[in-house]
Order: sequence, then structure tokens, then C-alpha cells
Amino acid sequence: MIEITRERTFPAPPERVWAVIEPVARLPEWFAGISSAELISGAGLGRKQRLAGQFGKDHFELEQTVFIYEPARRLAWRHDRELLGGRPAPQISVRVEFYVELEPVKEGTRVRLVSRQWPGSFLKKIILRAVAPRRIGGMMEVALNRLDALVGKTA
Repeated sequence: MIEITRERTFPAPPERVWAVIEPVARLPEWFAGISSAELISGAGLGRKQRLAGQFGKDHFELEQTVFIYEPARRLAWRHDRELLGGRPAPQISVRVEFYVELEPVKEGTRVRLVSRQWPGSFLKKIILRAVAPRRIGGMMEVALNRLDALVGKTA
């Protein structure tokens, strides 16, 4: 498994941060690389959602299922289907999960973003270790910067 984590503390209560990160429709506002997001079905635990964006010259779509849903504490989803250019994406990871964890602290809320990927082979593990920390870590930093701006605006 490859795990990439970034975190930051925001001077806001967990409920204010949750109001930004939880709604599917708000994902493009803060989640780097996502241009659209839609609810497919459900709410809370088991919710199905579809995210889309650009990866290089290709359009991508991700279908995901929320498998952890603890209001104002934890939200996590797994990739069920990945499309690139309208076709199944090359499968580098056999499993991809993303976690958003909120922890109340004296200064406000510590937000931890965690990406976990299980490579499909030893070679794919080497590729992920070489590329993922910089690429995914960079996207997480952008996401935390966007959250910082959004949480500050939310009253």
C-alpha cells in the first residue's frame, strides 16, 4: 500500500469545515483537479458519486462509494470505476481510497487528507512510489489551500 498524507489546522470548528467538504456539489470548489461532481445515489454512508476532470489532454471520470461517514469527523470514499478518455483507465492500483479526517484541536480543526493506493504489481508499486507522492501530495496541498480560503468565508 502507498499512503500519502497532508494535514493543516484551520481556525474553525469541525462543523464549519464539514459544511464545505461533505456536499458532493462542493468537491470541485476545494478538491484539486476536479471540475465537476455529481451525486449518483444515496446520502451519507453508501453514497455514490461521480467526479470528473482533466488528466493531461484526457477527460477522466471517477465513480466512487462513500464507505466511512461520521459527520464532522470522517469522510472516506473508494474508487469503483475509473475512466480515461471515455474508456477504462489503465489499472495501476487495484484499490484506491481517500480519507478526510477532522480532529477538533484547541486552535480549531486539524484536517488530515489521506490517499491510500494498493498497486496492482511490483512494477506498478515502483511507479506509484516515484510519481504519487509529488503529484498527489501537491494536489492535497492545493486542496488544503482552497479549504483554508473556503472555511474562512463560511460563517
